Amino acid sequence: EQKRLVNYENLIFDYFDRHTIISEQDRRFIYHAKRDCIHVIRNGVDATFFGVDRQLENAITLLFTGNMSYPPNVDCAQYLVNEIMPLIWEKKPSVELRLAGAKPHQKVLELASEKVIVTGWINDIREEYAKATVFVAPMRIGTGLQNKLLEAMSMELPCVTSALANNALQATPDKDILIGNDAQEVA
Repeated sequence: EQKRLVNYENLIFDYFDRHTIISEQDRRFIYHAKRDCIHVIRNGVDATFFGVDRQLENAITLLFTGNMSYPPNVDCAQYLVNEIMPLIWEKKPSVELRLAGAKPHQKVLELASEKVIVTGWINDIREEYAKATVFVAPMRIGTGLQNKLLEAMSMELPCVTSALANNALQATPDKDILIGNDAQEVA
């Protein structure tokens, strides 16, 4: 699919007078001689819509959101459940992980357990953010700005992500966001 996409992007590029993309990181993946003419316009979220209305309880709930059939999100969900959560559960066995998002792939559905909730479609994703203690998105594949991080940050959730996901976001590590480069650091 990548080859077809590159060919299409190169073909369609010259049909337009102006070009935009959401991150410098994504612009580097456009294989066209004039890619430096592409304007980077960062995504944002409506901070009023994603305002603070947190409903914290005593339980610790970790949250990961996204289209759960999108391969980078499927990979991240598997990474969370299979490699990161066992490290967390060693010290905090009652922690719950919620995988919230549309169209869960079979691989994501198979991750469900007493401690891992796979929600499927959510009418208002803010409800999931409001229940969470920490947002986790240790993305290992894919590029671009992760709107899920912007939404969680707008809801004033502490966020743990990967350097890959933070490349486009450009949040300040250890100030705005926490970065984990492996399962142990994320945990």
